[in-house]
Amino acid sequence: MEQCIDRSCLPRDVAQAIDTIYEYLQSSLLTEIRISKQQGSFCIPTSGTSPSPPPEDIRAQQSVARKVSHLANKRAAKLKNSRKSPEEIGQALRAAQQVQVTPETVQEPKTYEQLYIHASNAPKKEAIYAWHMLGRKLRTDEDPRKAQKAREMTVGKLFSEKFPHISAKTLENDVYKARRIYDVTRILNCNQILAIRTITVDNIRRVAKKDIAKVVNYCK
Repeated sequence: MEQCIDRSCLPRDVAQAIDTIYEYLQSSLLTEIRISKQQGSFCIPTSGTSPSPPPEDIRAQQSVARKVSHLANKRAAKLKNSRKSPEEIGQALRAAQQVQVTPETVQEPKTYEQLYIHASNAPKKEAIYAWHMLGRKLRTDEDPRKAQKAREMTVGKLFSEKFPHISAKTLENDVYKARRIYDVTRILNCNQILAIRTITVDNIRRVAKKDIAKVVNYCK
């Protein structure tokens, strides 16, 4: 004779175990799992005939859904790990600032094409510097006589015209990233930027506009 027990009477770990088993049932071919104390066994499948496997197209859809969910979880974890507080960003820049400043060798101005290709393919240890250099050119080419939004749009359009084969959204995101990295690191010498540790391009890119001054003040 079966006896019903209110869920609230069960210990927390037992309730969690039941939830886990229930989730497994939904994704398996079983329809029932019993736990028998008398027989001394655990999780005996007692379903009669197992249901037929889902059609191949349904299985393919389920596989895609699982992969999408897995990638979404990875992106969420990466996003979480890429967030640093303004204080952490400022401390990393302050540490890099302790590196002795050496005179920068005069170089011929590089084109947008050269700077963008370099930034997009730079190894991790050079990535912040590469995006800083692209951001510096973007800022240098702005017309200070115009309002900030207008001059950013003008230069952004000029930059995008150089890369007609790349999506507008990608270019917009990369221009934003280059400007933000330059704005945050602009008071550092190039060799100091190369000495930055503990933070990444994504860390700096996510600094809110309102926090830029707070981060830069750590280096003053």
